[in-house]
Amino acid sequence: MAKTHKHLWQKVTSLGNLMQAANLAMSGRRSLAPAAGFFAEWELECVNLSEELENGSYLPGPSHGNAGRQSGLKRPDPQGW
Repeated sequence: MAKTHKHLWQKVTSLGNLMQAANLAMSGRRSLAPAAGFFAEWELECVNLSEELENGSYLPGPSHGNAGRQSGLKRPDPQGW
């Protein structure tokens, strides 16, 4: 039987949790353009994100990360399929 975690969504989307995650994500990156733009108003961004997640109106934007390059993964060639 699957284990359930009561009130997990409320914990994940809480303002305190989002602010902590934002600080961790920005550590060492505050001078980079995407992070600097976010950091200028990060508290307001966290409040807005928390409200959007709670009411279901959040839509993710384009990614600014380079996770694929860090792990050595290459994007698949769609024409090679």
